[in-house]
Amino acid sequence: MKIQRFFFGFDIGIQNVVISDADFYNQIKNVLRLKSGDKIILCDGKSNEAECVINSIENKKVNLEIINVHQNKNEPKIKLSVYCSVLKRENFELVCQKLTELGVYKIIPLICENTVKQGIKIERLRSIVKEAAEQSQRGVIPQLFLPQKLSDAIEIAQKDGPIFIFDRSGTAEKIHLEDGDISIFIGPEGGWDKSEIDLFKKNKAEIFSLGKLNFRAETAAITGAFATIYGNDF
Repeated sequence: MKIQRFFFGFDIGIQNVVISDADFYNQIKNVLRLKSGDKIILCDGKSNEAECVINSIENKKVNLEIINVHQNKNEPKIKLSVYCSVLKRENFELVCQKLTELGVYKIIPLICENTVKQGIKIERLRSIVKEAAEQSQRGVIPQLFLPQKLSDAIEIAQKDGPIFIFDRSGTAEKIHLEDGDISIFIGPEGGWDKSEIDLFKKNKAEIFSLGKLNFRAETAAITGAFATIYGNDF
């Protein structure tokens, strides 16, 4: 039987945990219909995980006993930040979900010249990201930011390390990376504006192509993230 995973803070030094959070209680009791004696895993978002046994579910509280604590070792060595232009709702939700499953460290929505939709429902997206992190057995939840203007985003990314952008005008060569912090930029449905390409070049960003085919923005984001994190392993 699959052991359900939940991101919820806990103290490593305490054996018994009582959780009174209403959403957590509802998920345990009414959605998953777990009961006393069942096991779950609590993840603190810092790669610490606790295997727990449910002692009781009563009075709107879940009483747990921690039986084992260990480190999650599933996170990629590359800490990838993906700066992706805001897309229409269902497409951007898909991007956030799949980037989380791939092991992306940060997700930063972008406002570009050709960005059509500029708003996001941040709390809904954070819920999607959290659920995807639990499902994919990650040790951390990716950081999800509010939308940033491109010029501000580049300035932020420069503090983390190398910057790569994906555009059909770039080279199709394989990206060769060392472990560490890396940022990639994905443009909107209408592509990058020439002024934006010039801005990237001015800031010494490397431009790569994902091939000759014309990808949709959400496909480019997912493919670009996979190629950057795992490209050297395949």
